[in-house]
Amino acid sequence: MWYPNIVLTRRVRLSIMIFLITSFFVISPLVILYTAGYRYDRTEKHIKETGVITIDIEPRDAVVSLNTLVIDQGLPIHLPNRAPGIYKLELSRQGYIPWSMPIEVTSKQTTYITDIALYRDVLPTNEYTIPNTTASTILSPDGHYVTTITSEEGGMYEILLFDLDTREETILWRGTADDAPEIVWSPFAPLVTLHIARPTGFLIKFIDARTPSDAS
Repeated sequence: MWYPNIVLTRRVRLSIMIFLITSFFVISPLVILYTAGYRYDRTEKHIKETGVITIDIEPRDAVVSLNTLVIDQGLPIHLPNRAPGIYKLELSRQGYIPWSMPIEVTSKQTTYITDIALYRDVLPTNEYTIPNTTASTILSPDGHYVTTITSEEGGMYEILLFDLDTREETILWRGTADDAPEIVWSPFAPLVTLHIARPTGFLIKFIDARTPSDAS
């Protein structure tokens, strides 16, 4: 068996020992800082504590990507020890319209991505005739209901709910208002909120579109 012709003199052994001791004292603090959640910011050229990203969206089986890298976790997702900076978040699922946006991770803070729902990528299968006096029309996120605000002279408004499945129309509210009422649909259920600025005060109504008669 052949051995390299290296003689470990006292000077060589001392050099190796000094190198190992120096490496230990240099590398150990870096490893400790890394495991404690600190990263080097190349832009500002100093060490920063990392942040956290929490993602909780619908549908639950959506594919989540961060900077084009797919996160192989089930929702909700909790990503600790993220270096501060801007990340590109992408949400997708087959049969749904994809969604993406840049998010910022800040040192020692949690970035929450919630209250987001993907919409189905389908063509309309129902027709709805809009009244001539319509001020605005909004389709529910699930595509089963249409809310319409009609306006008349004297600040008179009427809010209608049309069920695209049963073809039934219900008057949710009728009266005078200082401005056109505002309609807000929940992305998670067929629930609608009416915001109405009346001369006598501000009115808010919460309505389940499945039982609109309960709102009267």
